[in-house]
Amino acid sequence: MKKLPVTYVLGTYPLLDERTRGSLLSEFADNGAEFLVLTHAMINQILNDTYYADRLSREVKSAGLTFLDAHGPFMGMFDLCYPGEKYSRTLLLRHLTCLNIAADFGIRTYTLHCGGDFRFPEYTEAQLMDEIRRKLDALLPEAEKLKLTICLENGMPKLCFPDRLLTLKKDYPTPYLGFCYDSGHANIMDRGRYYENSLPKRNYAGSGYEIEWEDHALEKMLPHVVNCHLHDNDGSEDIHLLPGEGNIDWEKTMTLLKQAPRLQVIQSEVRFPRENLSVRRLCENFQDLLKQGESHE
Repeated sequence: MKKLPVTYVLGTYPLLDERTRGSLLSEFADNGAEFLVLTHAMINQILNDTYYADRLSREVKSAGLTFLDAHGPFMGMFDLCYPGEKYSRTLLLRHLTCLNIAADFGIRTYTLHCGGDFRFPEYTEAQLMDEIRRKLDALLPEAEKLKLTICLENGMPKLCFPDRLLTLKKDYPTPYLGFCYDSGHANIMDRGRYYENSLPKRNYAGSGYEIEWEDHALEKMLPHVVNCHLHDNDGSEDIHLLPGEGNIDWEKTMTLLKQAPRLQVIQSEVRFPRENLSVRRLCENFQDLLKQGESHE
């Protein structure tokens, strides 16, 4: 199997002062990191500040690092299922702009969320799926023009379940649509059933929708997985722990991922910075993670 690049999420980067940003980037470079994720927070900052993209690009390049993948804006009206007509055209234009921002950074995989059915109880699932299709009808031609693959992420809402993603993939067989496998979300939608007050149960409480569970997300998504968000939890909350600090079976996960025919990148979505987690420990953890499943290759 080819060697997969590892990218790192720096979620608080836009909030840091210049000196701290430089120190953080140097720490990653000094510990063997090469690639970063263009996060939704960075993209939003670019939308708000005309000069931010150039400054961000210079800072990352000066540290010897490169952006390799991206995550588009999400939650609420930014999710693809958002049905509100009032902002519909504006939101679609914003998503198209974000695709172009990612392409300007040379990025080739771009993750989006389908969204949560439980947030819109007045709509049927079929209506929300049609709204996702309407957005993809506009976004995929632009992605193809930019040579950028849109990756739909598995999540806790049913609209983000593997079977719904596979339905959308069947509707859009273009190679510019793929999946982003999120290990933490998959674990919650399996083990969350065993906790009285898990995040999925809270999400669906009072929504009118019946909750569903899923224990084979990666196996179902595998043929179309293009990138992945790797982090750990115990199945109750989406807390983005370092792999090995929760109860995900990483040997199984990595063995399967190494069989994914379209996989281009391994992404750390561990929340950083976090108490007692150094850059060195994070980078070493993911280098060790890449060795998982080697005996099955």
